[in-house]
Amino acid sequence: MAATEDSTSIRHEFELLVADDLRRVRRAAVARYGGEVGIEATADAQEWAWANRDKVFAAHNRAGMLYRVMQSKARRHRRWTSRRAPIELLPDAVVDDWQPELIDLFRSLGSLSDEQRIAVVLVHAHGERYADVAALLDVSEAAVNNHVHRGLARLRSMLEENDER
Repeated sequence: MAATEDSTSIRHEFELLVADDLRRVRRAAVARYGGEVGIEATADAQEWAWANRDKVFAAHNRAGMLYRVMQSKARRHRRWTSRRAPIELLPDAVVDDWQPELIDLFRSLGSLSDEQRIAVVLVHAHGERYADVAALLDVSEAAVNNHVHRGLARLRSMLEENDER
């Protein structure tokens, strides 16, 4: 019975320690790779984290470590999917229910660089702080600031073009 209690407490401790980190990694993964690949790669990173939990618990920047693992795991999934824009990865039923403005926004987000898209989505859609995004991506806050501002400027430009059509 004691062995079962120990494994249950270890699993609970693991879930508490990495739940927030994996949530942030999943958001970044979906922003970078789209829903299917992002979710699968994050699940693989979670599996890796469980197998290497001692290393994860000891890490100074767990979210950054898990993000790098997720990027490695995403390579395997990306081999089997085409490199379509994120809007193309959504089922038609979802797209049909969306307002045209949301489809334009989603397509415009898909045309940003990976770094710009991740920074804009994490900061503006999920309310992450610049410092947290910088730690996750292992870049400086200034780099995150540049990605957000350049990404927003590009989004504004693309959305204004769409309004003129």
